[in-house]
Order: sequence, then C-alpha cells, then structure tokens
Amino acid sequence: MSHRPDRQQPHRNLCGCRLLNADFGRSTFAVGMVLGVALHFSPIDPIKAFYWSAMLNGVVAVPVMVTMMLLSMRRAIMAEFTLPLSLQILGWLATATMGPSSRWIGRGWIIKTKSRSGKFGFILKELVLKELVGSGVGA
Repeated sequence: MSHRPDRQQPHRNLCGCRLLNADFGRSTFAVGMVLGVALHFSPIDPIKAFYWSAMLNGVVAVPVMVTMMLLSMRRAIMAEFTLPLSLQILGWLATATMGPSSRWIGRGWIIKTKSRSGKFGFILKELVLKELVGSGVGA
C-alpha cells in the first residue's frame, strides 16, 4: 500500500483499528472547558461539588463493578482473556467491600431527606443544590 501525500491517512492505533475522528475529541475538550469556566462563575462551591461527585461515584461504582465482574468471567464474551481465579476472588472482595459502603451513603441521604420534609421526590435534589450553593445564596 503506497502512501500518497495528497490524501490524509486515517489515524490508527497499535492493532491497526481506526481511531475516532479528532473533531469529536476536540469538541469534548471544548465543552469541558466551557463547563469549567461556567462553574468558576457560578455560586457553586467547588469543594462541595467535589465531595458530592465522590459520593455519587461511590454509589454508582457498585453496579458497575458487579457488571464488570460478571462480564469478565464469561468465556463467551472475553474468550481467552477471562479473569483467573485469584483476580476473580480479589474483584468480588472489592465489590463486596464497596456494597455496604454505598448502602450507608444512600442511607445517610435518606435519613437527611426524611427529617426535612414529608415529600420524597425532589428533596434529595434540593439538598444537594443547597449543599453545593451554600445557605447564604438565593435566600
């Protein structure tokens, strides 16, 4: 296959697969920058936002870990790359450790929301926004 200088060759990685278009990566980077600048000028406290994102990550991690463990053990999906027994044990141990942690995070949110109001639908959203923005803004 000859390389012709008038035509741009598609980007390829080590396995020879075609990479995503560079415009998508640039767009993602630009949107991230715009959101970062917008966050800078918003009344949201960045430390509290970091705290709440870590809490959300802890809750979402358990179903993702269970799914990954189930998929990585199936030979029909992973072929010769299935996990060995030692890594299966370690993965399920990590998942079992994260499970109760995420349950206690969720339980803490429910206790906080029940004590503030009888309504349950939007209370968590209001609590998070109140924590992020702070008590002095918007009052």
